[in-house]
Amino acid sequence: MRDWKLRLGALFRRGRAEADLDDELQFHLAMQTRKNRQTGMADSDAARLAGEQFGNLTYTRESCRDERGTRLLETIGQDIRYALRGFQRTPGFAITAVATIALGLGLNTAAFTAFNA
Repeated sequence: MRDWKLRLGALFRRGRAEADLDDELQFHLAMQTRKNRQTGMADSDAARLAGEQFGNLTYTRESCRDERGTRLLETIGQDIRYALRGFQRTPGFAITAVATIALGLGLNTAAFTAFNA
């Protein structure tokens, strides 16, 4: 149950979850930089090598986001918001599209009912 609470929290408070993720990634980079400095490297070399050892930050962020298990819901929400923005820009098209789908469903249902009887 706790796992679902964390996932829903990450879904509805996305800004906070992203900030936490960035903080954690920066912490790991700083720890790797510190380990490299302890071996006697210069600060700039230690930071550069830590970045190379850690890997691509963008890929790591995306992997962490995928592990949350909310990617599907986030994508659906983005698609719905995009569709609503598009419908607001062109309401005539939106009305035509909805009417066409409604008419097609109605005709299909009527034809199926008539042939099924």
